[in-house]
Amino acid sequence: MRMRLSLPLIAAVLALALAGPASAQEAVIADGVTIAGVPVAGLTEEQAQAAVQAEFNRSVLVQLRQRAFYVSPATLGSRARVFMAVQSALAAPADSALPLEVVV
Repeated sequence: MRMRLSLPLIAAVLALALAGPASAQEAVIADGVTIAGVPVAGLTEEQAQAAVQAEFNRSVLVQLRQRAFYVSPATLGSRARVFMAVQSALAAPADSALPLEVVV
């Protein structure tokens, strides 16, 4: 007896095989979690690192007497420990407000 398979059935089986097990899904951060005020809820580790790093890299306004100018955190010699903060966020319960450690 010959078996006839339809093209949609074959495509569905292939898609499931290529997708892998559900446990291979990348973890996301719980709802309501922030790092230094940056919302990271629902983001993967890589997305959260990019979001927090981008916010940290923004220039800050410095006022000195009558003068005002923008300076990047790197110019001031500071760096953020983004990796550590995101690792904490991945393990944090919902609605957690986490700090971002900055080293100068």
